[in-house]
Amino acid sequence: MGKIPAAGFSEAFGNLGLTYDLMGQPQQAIGALLKAKSYRPDMENLSKNLGTLYLKVGRFANAVREYEDGLSYSPDDADLLYGRGIALYRSGQIDRARLDLKRALSIRPGYREAQQLLESMSIGRDLE
Repeated sequence: MGKIPAAGFSEAFGNLGLTYDLMGQPQQAIGALLKAKSYRPDMENLSKNLGTLYLKVGRFANAVREYEDGLSYSPDDADLLYGRGIALYRSGQIDRARLDLKRALSIRPGYREAQQLLESMSIGRDLE
């Protein structure tokens, strides 16, 4: 039997993590995705999925770090910027969140979710 390449392990653990998430077990999903990432740290999809899970469980600082890690490999990924924008917003870093959302929109004009969050942040600012 041949040696399984690291990419194979990464994909298997990544799929396991997504399955755990679908089963409503975010902590197990995070563990599986971290294991997947240990084999392929350059896969920005793993950073997206981990960031989303960290947001789900309220670990905003972890989410920010995860999105930043993904951005180190793919700096113009609008989804990573949007995700980090959400994490920054939820952790109270409003100005940084705005910058990420604006950058995501400059990369992907018409990014509806980013536009909506940016607009809601502006409404909240007007109420302060």
